[in-house]
Amino acid sequence: MLVTTLAAGGGLGYFASEKNVVPHLDSTRNKPPPPPPVVPDPPKVVPDAAPAVSTPPAPAPPPLPVCDDSVGTPGDCPPPGFPTAEGGCGSFAANRCAEFKQAMKPRVAQWAVECLAKLTPQERCDEKRVNLCGHLALMNGCADRTPDAGDSPISSQCLAIIGTCGPSTVAPSLAECRQVMNGMSDVGRERMVQCMKKHCFDRGILFCEASTAK
Repeated sequence: MLVTTLAAGGGLGYFASEKNVVPHLDSTRNKPPPPPPVVPDPPKVVPDAAPAVSTPPAPAPPPLPVCDDSVGTPGDCPPPGFPTAEGGCGSFAANRCAEFKQAMKPRVAQWAVECLAKLTPQERCDEKRVNLCGHLALMNGCADRTPDAGDSPISSQCLAIIGTCGPSTVAPSLAECRQVMNGMSDVGRERMVQCMKKHCFDRGILFCEASTAK
């Protein structure tokens, strides 16, 4: 009986131990859980560099049109006004218009004549208003492209005009003179030089532009 009891007790103890019925016999109790498995980070995928795109050079802008004052057709000059005896100025504006056509390049003369055509009959009797039409046309002509040196024809003529007028307030600047002379024909430039020799102080550059007055 004793042997049977021991055998039964031993078998029961083994069964209890295997089934974790007796806490102190559980060899895994109070042990930390195993660490989680280390999962390596996925490799970083570096995108391929975008292929270099060569940008074609921007097309060069088209060249500016060449300024040419030789292209133009002056219109008809205004008819003579009332005679001076009737309070008018006769053919003053018509005569100046004819001088503009002779002394200025075609397109510059075209602008001067168009300006005269817009004046009223009374304004055409105003010498300053009429002369201003010619001056504005010359100043709006093509830019003077002659060299700055005094050996160019236009510069030489302008230096002669400035020398005639001397260091005075009525003398035109070299830049102004060159712009004016650049819009004139050869005939107009010669008239300008001769007129300024005599009328630099009493009439000035506006009067002498294209004028045939002696």
